[in-house]
Formats: sequence, structure tokens, C-alpha cells
Amino acid sequence: MKRFIRFTLAFVAASSLAGCLADVESLVITTTASNPACDGSGVSSGSGALSVGGTGGCIASVSTELETQASAIRNSSQYTFQTIRHSVDGSRIQSNSLIANRFEYAHALDLTGAEQIIAVYDAGFYPAHQEFLDKSVAFGFGTDITSVTVDSHGTAVAALAAGTAQWGATIGGAPNASLLLSSWNDGTDSAAVVEAESVGAIALNNSWGYVCTGDAFDECGINDYSIGLIGSAYRNALLDYAGDEGIVVFSASNEEAQTQATYMAALPALVPALEEGWLAVINLARDYDPSSPTLFDDTNVGLLSSGCLEAARWCVAADGTSNVATTVWDQYDPGTGTSYAAPRVSAAIAILAEAFPNLSTKEIRNRLLMTADNAFFAADTAQIQTLTFQNGLSHEYHWVYGHGFIDLRAALLPIGGATTTTSKGAVLTLGTPVIRSNGASGDAVQTALAKVSLYATDAMGGEFIQAGDSLVSTYSTASLSNAKLASIAGSDVSPVSIGASPFDTLSGVLVPFSLDQQSEISLKLPQSENEAVGIKLNTSVPSEIGLLSFGLSAQGDGNSLLGLSLGDSGTLKSAQFGVSAAYSIDFGDASTFELAGHTGKARSTATGFFDGIDDVSFGSLGVKFSQSNMLAKGDKLSLYANRPTAIRSGSAQTTLNLTNGGVTPRFTQVNIPLAPTARETEFGFEYATQGLLGESWILQGSTRLNATNIADNDVSNLLLGVKMQF
Repeated sequence: MKRFIRFTLAFVAASSLAGCLADVESLVITTTASNPACDGSGVSSGSGALSVGGTGGCIASVSTELETQASAIRNSSQYTFQTIRHSVDGSRIQSNSLIANRFEYAHALDLTGAEQIIAVYDAGFYPAHQEFLDKSVAFGFGTDITSVTVDSHGTAVAALAAGTAQWGATIGGAPNASLLLSSWNDGTDSAAVVEAESVGAIALNNSWGYVCTGDAFDECGINDYSIGLIGSAYRNALLDYAGDEGIVVFSASNEEAQTQATYMAALPALVPALEEGWLAVINLARDYDPSSPTLFDDTNVGLLSSGCLEAARWCVAADGTSNVATTVWDQYDPGTGTSYAAPRVSAAIAILAEAFPNLSTKEIRNRLLMTADNAFFAADTAQIQTLTFQNGLSHEYHWVYGHGFIDLRAALLPIGGATTTTSKGAVLTLGTPVIRSNGASGDAVQTALAKVSLYATDAMGGEFIQAGDSLVSTYSTASLSNAKLASIAGSDVSPVSIGASPFDTLSGVLVPFSLDQQSEISLKLPQSENEAVGIKLNTSVPSEIGLLSFGLSAQGDGNSLLGLSLGDSGTLKSAQFGVSAAYSIDFGDASTFELAGHTGKARSTATGFFDGIDDVSFGSLGVKFSQSNMLAKGDKLSLYANRPTAIRSGSAQTTLNLTNGGVTPRFTQVNIPLAPTARETEFGFEYATQGLLGESWILQGSTRLNATNIADNDVSNLLLGVKMQF
């Protein structure tokens, strides 16, 4: 038996690639430390190894900043060097073997295969190529850089998996992974597997297959041979390694007309115990269009190899058309083949092993399968089957295309949702806010939780670190204008209120009771079970220099604390008690001046998310000047400045599963100050007048600095309203 090497020349467009790349920003990667779990921010927080890089780790969501970083990497010279135009069955396709499998997202997060080892078993290597400079490279069978068998095929494969890009024109999928290079001209199949296991290689790349003269295309097919085609030593070595120590990656046949999978690609069909640590790889050209919002035209997918066939259940696709390293230290040639698709898959395995250090090799393999992009064959239901994973998750695979293109972006995101827990056992889903913070607390809760790192896991055991503020939703600034419009559209046109108390802003039915000419008791009664109830006593003391008013209020809320509320993660009840004071003076020329304020305390009880809440103090203050009969009889212009109710002191406590950058998370109590970092201050005017038909006209404008008590959240409104009653 002998091996066949797969190499097919790709036809490149006549224009010079090098000439097109002169002005593209260079992307440089250096060695970085592996992160213990995924950084959910998806953004850079400091100097990264990539010129546009990030902090490392996987991503709880794809942020705008991460998209910007990924785009910059796609346009770097090492990436654009892999853009190749070629023809597949008469269709013009533009390939990019890095972008086809979304390596740019991993590289934008500094995920480069650091501290991982990829073993490559091939014909030979030229380790003096510039793609391997400053790289940790070991050699199998006692060989070294001077004695290993030299061959261009293994050189190309190894560089596609882990070329460093320090000096070269392109970049490997896992540029910081170490390499173990073993040539079958220097040792045996079984010994190569044993050495891969001994050094802890996460992937063993095999871009080759057995030749059986007389078989279709002289390739050994899975249906023609029993397990005896390979020796027991090799089989046992594979059984020891695959799934337990690492993942075996085998390229499929390059022959499109092949009617059965090759022996080694489909070996788990004969030895089922191998399947959990085995991946077969086909070569599928994916039309890359940088101008498209989706980047790809998946109606134009070209098969450049055999299908997955009997290996379909453990088979994935990668674009194997690339510019590859040769046996000249700074030279590259265009080529295509499953040989060049397989090392991209091996690189993806190293990336995921770095991102998810606590996942087993079996779980890493399953993650690649579960997240493979299979949308392009979804309509071909006749050839589709389903593979089921843990927690009821499943993925469709195709007889020809297997599970589809590996997709590192999807593999780095939570699968089936990521959840974390409180110390009381409440389950919180990342991306689903469980705390609504607005009004009096403003951005306080969000600011406090942004400083902590939540530990979460997804449905396939992936670990994620997400900033705690992902649990918080804040008041929408768009609703400020809506609130103004609603006040104008109300049953009565009310003047601008300053120094309001929480009682004044309660929803519900107001029921006033006059005690005498100067005093009044008001009740707020709920219209539904979710509304608060309250009582307020007002009394006025007239004098020669103005009117002085005092008020006492109390209200109970079974669902929130001054606008802070919980969803399904617990309950929050509060009672607020306050004192109001106001002073107004009428200057006798249709002008008035008002000064009003409120101060109070709140007590709360909480279950679920919060362990407890300290006593809270709050207050408001405002000033207003009004002038009547300015432009028409009965009109009124008011100028005002107001600081609405905000919490001045108080805090809440919760115990969350956090990490501090270490491997092991632990439940940690978090103290959350409830006073916002910035108070809202509103400056505005209101002009009200009656029209000729008795309609009411209102012109109102305001600027809210730190609106809803959120720092730097400045909002301006200018509204014109008219109301007519019939």
C-alpha cells in the first residue's frame, strides 16, 4: 500500500494579487497567553496581539466593535493574499479559505491556538520556510530540521494550519499553535499517532489516503475493505488517541465522481469507537463577495472533491483553495484540494481548545459539528439526516456536504443560550435582562455590574465570561418624547411640574378629599394589580410674601423600587415615605415664581436576584418662572429648571457566580450602589394658549442633561400639541 498526495492547481485571475495588496494594513500576530474562559465582551480592552485585536476568549454576542475588528482583519494583507478567483464547473468563484470558515472573528479576539499543538503527518516538510520562523516546531521519529524528509505537500499543509505570519505573506488558521511534524518516510503510522498523543496534540492532521490499485481512482474505499486493511498497532493507537486525547482529521478524496468514501476518512463506519474523536473534511469552494452584507453567495458553492458519503455524520467542509507555502523559503503557489481544507479544520480545533480550555476533545469536535453552516443545503431534504447531541440539541447533515462549512464565529458564541446562576439557584440567561433600571436609580445598577465578570455556560458546556451589565435593561431615551406627547394628549392640560414626589408620578386613580381651604388628602388607587397605592397630605400656609406648602406622602409598590424592578428572577417590594415643601409668590403683574422640592426614604424587601437592599434616600428639586398674558389674553409662558427624583444613597446586594480572570469561578457577593453616577437636570419652557375655536395649543421644548439619571445621556425635545374637545 502507498499513499496518494492530493494537489490540484487552481486557475488564478490574470491580475497580480501582490499589486492589489500594497496599501492594505498589515496584520501581525505574536504569542499570547491562553485565556481561562471566554470574554463575553467581544471587544478589545487593551493592547492585543493583533493589530486590531481583542482580549481573547469567546463571545457572548457579536458587538459592533468586534465586527469592525473582523472587517479590518479581512482587509489585512495576510488575509487578502488568500483571495483567489477560479472556475468550478463553469462558475466563477472567488475563494478565501480563511474567511470561508470565519477565522477573522477568532483572530480579532486574539484566539490564535496559543498553547495548543497540531500534529501533521505527511510526506515531508520544509521547515526553513518563512511561515515557520519564530515558531515552536518539533519533529517526529527522532528527526530534526536538518534530517526530516523535505516535501512541498507537508509544508503547505502545516503552514495552512499554523503559519505564523511573522515574516510570511499569509497566515495559518492557528498561527500561535505549535507543530509536531512527522513524515511517513521517517517512521510508521502507529508511531506518529503515539507521538501526537505523547506531546498532547489537540489535532492530528492527515491530508492523505491509502492507494488500492484497481479500486475506483485507485483509492481504498470504505465498502471494499474490512478493518484488516490497517494493522492492529495503528488501529489501537488511533483508538487510544481519538476522542480521549485529541481529534483525528482526515481529508476526503479529491475525486468528485467517487461513489464511496475513502477508507481512512470513513474509518469510524468500521470502528464506531473512533467516531467521537474523528472528522472527515471535503473541499467546498465558497463564493466570497466582500461587498455583500452576508459576505458569501451560497447559491454559488462548488464541490471540488468527493462528497462526504459514508462519512457524512462526522464530515465538515472547508474551502481548500489557497496560496500555499512551497520548498522555497519565501515562495507560494496557488492550489486546491482536500489536503488544504483539512488543516483549516485542524486549526479551528486548536482555536476552540484555546477558547474553551475545560471542554474535552469530544466536546470540541461536537461544537464544530453543531455550529457548522449548513444553510446552503437546507432545501435538499431528501439527502438530509439529523445528528443529536446533548440537551436535545441537533444538527442536520447532508450525504454530500456533511454538516457544512465550519463556522468559528458560531462556534465561539453560546449554543442554546448561556446561563449563569445566583447563590440562591436563580438561573439567569445571558442576553435576557432580568433587571430594569430607570428613573431614580438611573445607570447605577448597570455601572456597578459592568465591573464584574459573570461566569456562564451554554448548552454544550462552553464557558463564557460576560460583563454583569448584560443583566440590566435601562430606560429607552426614545420614550422621553413619547412621555411628553402623552402628557399633552391627556384629559387635562397640566402645567410643567417641578420637585415632584414619587406619589405624584404613580399611575392609578387619584381620589382627593378636602379637609379645609388649605389642606387636602389624596389617595392613589391602583387600576390593576401591578400598580402601586399611596396617600398624601398637603397643607398650605399663605402669607404676605407668598404661599408656603408642605406635604407628607407614603406609598407602597409590590413590584419595584423607584423604577428599579426585576423580571422573573425574583420579587422586589418597597414602601416610600417623604416630605415635600414648596414656595410660590405672585408678583401681581401676571408673573409667578415657584420653588419646590421633595426628600424621602424607602425600605425594600427582595427575593431571588437580590439578597437584600439597604434603606434608600431620594429627593427632587425644581424652580419655575411663569408669565401670563404675554401674546394673548389667558396665555402662559413658563421657564423652568428641574432635577427629578433620584436616589441619593442606598445599595443592594446580590451573590453571583463570578470570575476574576482565574479558571475557577466562585459565588461572590456584589454590593450595588443605587445612587446614579449623574443626576438629571432639565431646562425647558412651555407656552400654552387658547385658539379661536376654543382649542388648546401647547409649545414645549426642553433639554435633559443626563436624562433618566444616566451619565452623558442628553436628550432634547421640541413638541407642538393641539387639543380640541367636542
